[in-house]
Amino acid sequence: MKTFVQVLSCVCGGAWMAMAVPLPLPERPGNVCIEADEAWVVLPAGFDKAARWVAHDLDGRQVAKGAFQAGATRIDLGRQPVGWYRIEGVDGAAKPVAWTTAAVVKRLAAPVPAESPIRIDTANAWFTRTGDPERDRRKMAAFASLAALAGVSGVRDRLTWGEVEPVPGEFRAATRYDDSARILRGAGLEVLQVYHGTPGWALSLQLDADKAGKRFPRDLRDPFRFCRAMAGRFKGTIHAWEPWNEANIPGFGGHLIDEMVALQKASYLGFKAGDPSLTVCWNVYAGSGSALHAQGVIDGGGWPYYDTYNNHTYSDVEKYVNEFATARQGACGRPIWLSECGIHVRWDGERGELPEAEEVRQARFVPKSYATSLFAGVSKHYFFILGNYCEGQIQFGLLRHDLTPRRGYLALAAVGRLMAGAQPLGRMTNSVARVYAFRARPDGAARDVVVAWANKGSTAADMLRGTAVEAVYDGYGRSLRDGLPSELTEAPFFAVLPQGAGERFAVEKPLRVAPAPAALAPSPVVMQAMVPQVQSRLDIQAYEVGLGTSQSVPVALYNFSGKTVRGKLKTDVVPEGWCVTVPIETIELRPMERQVIALKVMIPERTGRQAIFGAPISLHGDFGAAGHARLAFRLACPAVAVTPSRVSMIASVSDPAAWTDNIVRGATMTHVPQKGGMAFDMRFGDQDPWGYPRLTLAATERPPAGTDGIQAEIEVPEGMGTLRVQFVEAGGACYLCELPYGFSRRGRQTLTAFFEKASWGPHSRPDVDGKLTPNEIMAVMIGINAERNSRVRLVVDSVRWVTY
Repeated sequence: MKTFVQVLSCVCGGAWMAMAVPLPLPERPGNVCIEADEAWVVLPAGFDKAARWVAHDLDGRQVAKGAFQAGATRIDLGRQPVGWYRIEGVDGAAKPVAWTTAAVVKRLAAPVPAESPIRIDTANAWFTRTGDPERDRRKMAAFASLAALAGVSGVRDRLTWGEVEPVPGEFRAATRYDDSARILRGAGLEVLQVYHGTPGWALSLQLDADKAGKRFPRDLRDPFRFCRAMAGRFKGTIHAWEPWNEANIPGFGGHLIDEMVALQKASYLGFKAGDPSLTVCWNVYAGSGSALHAQGVIDGGGWPYYDTYNNHTYSDVEKYVNEFATARQGACGRPIWLSECGIHVRWDGERGELPEAEEVRQARFVPKSYATSLFAGVSKHYFFILGNYCEGQIQFGLLRHDLTPRRGYLALAAVGRLMAGAQPLGRMTNSVARVYAFRARPDGAARDVVVAWANKGSTAADMLRGTAVEAVYDGYGRSLRDGLPSELTEAPFFAVLPQGAGERFAVEKPLRVAPAPAALAPSPVVMQAMVPQVQSRLDIQAYEVGLGTSQSVPVALYNFSGKTVRGKLKTDVVPEGWCVTVPIETIELRPMERQVIALKVMIPERTGRQAIFGAPISLHGDFGAAGHARLAFRLACPAVAVTPSRVSMIASVSDPAAWTDNIVRGATMTHVPQKGGMAFDMRFGDQDPWGYPRLTLAATERPPAGTDGIQAEIEVPEGMGTLRVQFVEAGGACYLCELPYGFSRRGRQTLTAFFEKASWGPHSRPDVDGKLTPNEIMAVMIGINAERNSRVRLVVDSVRWVTY
C-alpha cells in the first residue's frame, strides 16, 4: 500500500518518489492488473442492457462468464494468467450489446534498468486535457502507471512553448507541463520532452510570411533564453529535451539543415546554461534525414551541440537497416534515439477501434520493431504511441479511448520485461527467418534473449536447433511450456538463454554509428543564414538565388557567453567559379549581442548542373578562447535559369486517351484538354487526399539516354498541397520527386524534377535492382497530396525530358 501512497502524493502535487517496482494504482486504469491479483473490469456504457457477460482470451477461449447484475459497475474475472482479455455483454437473445478489454501483466521481478532502451511516447501533457485540472492530473497518473507497468524506462512528452511563455521573458508559474513531468517522474520514468511552436511574439512575418507560425524564431536569442529557463525549471523531472519536432518537413516548418543546425546550437547552449547535466537531443527528423542532412550537420560543425541524434520512422522493420544509414552517419559518435516509431494500422470502428486483424498486426510489430531498430544502431526506442490517437484512417495507439488495452499493449509489456536493458549481440537471417540476439535482464536476471520470427509466411526453425533455453514466451509474454516452436511464423516469440548462449546467433554484428569527423568543442558564437523562407528548396537543401548578378545573403552572428568575444571571419568553401565576399574581416560581439552582416554572392551565368542541384558555401569564425564557429549552407539557382543542352517533348500530354484518372477511393477526378495540355479537377473528402493522374508513354516518348529529368509547365488555380511527379517503371516500381510549386504566387510555373533526386515509393512494387532506371520508365504521374475536404484544379502542359 506504501507504493500507492507515493503515487497518490504525486497526483495531489506532493513530493514524488520513484517506485522500485511498479504496481497498479488502486483504481486500476485501463483494467490492467498484475498476475497475482484478482482481475476485475470497470464496465463502460452499454452493459446495463446485458443479461450476462463472457470473457475470452487472446486465443478466443472462454475464461470466465456470469450473469449481469442490475446496477453493477464492475465484474470480477478471478485470477487470470498473463494475457489480454475481451469481455462482452450479451442480451437475452445472445446478441452482443457492449464490450471492453483488460490485460494481466507479469509483475516485474526487479526495477526497470534506467539504461533500458525500451521506451514509449505518451504525449502525456497533451493527451490528458479534460477541462478540469484535477481530472487532468488523474489521467496523467493513469498514463504514467500504464507505461510503468509495461516495463518501459522512459517516456516522451510534448510542450507548447507559447503556453509556458505567453509574453517574452514572463513564464506561467504552474502549468499542465509541470504536473505531467512531476507525475511521470514520480512513476519512475525518465522524461524526454519536446517543445513545439514559436509563440506569436517571436514570429518573423517579414522572412516567413504565412509559414511563420510553424517556423523557428529568426532571433535565436529567443530559443536560447527559453531553453535556459526550461532546463532550470524542470531540473530533476525532465532529463532530456528535443528542441522542436520534425523541422525538416513542411508540417513543422520545412526548415533546411543549416537552419536546424543553427537552432540546435542556440538551444544546446541554452539548455546547458540552465542545467549542465541535461541530455540535449538533436531536433529530431521526420525519418532519418537524407545524406544532405548528415553532410550539413558535419559541414556546419553541429555535432558538438547534441548528446543524442534523434530520428523517427513509420516504415516496415525490414527497411530499418538501410533507412537508418544516414542517421548513423550524422550521429557523429553520439547515440541514436528513435523518439517515434510506429505502424500504420487502419481503424474501422467508432472512436478508432481496430478490426482484429489490424490489432494483431500492430501487436506483432511491437517486438519486431524494437529488436530490429536496436540492431540497426538505435540506443533508445520510443514506440508511438501509448494513447488512442488517429490521423485520418490510421490508428497509432496501444490503448483504446478509455485507456483499456489493445493487444499491442500486452506486446509492449512483454518487450519491456523480457528485453529490459537489452544490448544487441547480432542477428542471423535468411530469406525468411529473422533471429535477433541480445544481452538483457529478463525478469531481473542477466541472460541472453532471442527474438525470432518469419518475415513472411513460415519456415522451419532450423537456426534454433540445439539451443539451450531456460524459457520461451510468445510475443505477448505468455509462457510456451513446450519450449522452442518447431517453425518460425509471422508471430514473434522470445527465448531466454543462459548468458553467452546468444553469441551463436551473432553472424551479423550490430550496426554502429560513425565517429565524429574531428575534435570540436561547442562555441558560444553561433552563425545563422537569414534567407526568406520562400527561397528554401527542401529537395536539394538549398536557398534559391538568381544567376549573373550579385546576391545578398544576410548572416546573423550571436554571442551566447557572458564575455565579449572577438574573432576573424573567412570563407572556407566556395564552389569553383562562384564569388563570395565577406564584408568584414573581424567582428566583436558583446554578451548576448546579435549582429547581422551581408555576404555578397555571385553565381556566373555560364554555370551547369552544380548550380541546379545546389552547392555548399562555408563560413568560419576563429574566436580564440571562445572557439571556432561554423556556418555551412547551400545555394542553387532555378532549373529554368539554366538552358538545357537537349529537350525531348512528350506529345501525348495533350491526348486525353493517354491519361488515366488516378485518385484515392471516395474522391473524384476528371480531365479535359486545355491549351495544348491537360486540366484536372479533383474533389476530396475526409480520406487521405492524393490524386496522381497517370500519363502512359508511347515507346518513342521514353527518356533518351543521358536524360537528367523531366520539366513541365504547371498551374494550380485552386487548392493547396505538395506536388510530385512519379516515374513508373515497367515492373511497377514508382519513384517520386517533389515539384516545387510556389503556391503563394500561383500562376503558370516551369517545374523540374531530376532522376537523381527521386526516391522509391513504398506504395509501389519493389524494384529488383533497387534504383530508378530511366529507360524503363513507361508512365509518368504528375499530381498532388492535397488537403482534406478540398478541391484541386491542376493544369499540366509542355511536358518534356531535359538534359543539362
